[in-house]
Amino acid sequence: MATPDTTSSPSPPINVSDPAPPVTTSSPSPPDTLSSPASPITTSSPSDPCRVSSPSPPLRTSSPLWP
Repeated sequence: MATPDTTSSPSPPINVSDPAPPVTTSSPSPPDTLSSPASPITTSSPSDPCRVSSPSPPLRTSSPLWP
């Protein structure tokens, strides 16, 4: 008996007064993503250039060519 009563009583009022819309409006998510330092960090990552300028592979290939 308690199940049908609670389902049809508090459910409607809760959905009508949902504070979701105002919360999303004041959400600082958009500005946070713009000021996220993740983008510049990936750009200055020396991982890519380091691998490209690594003369290890060519040196080994040219070592047996001399003798």
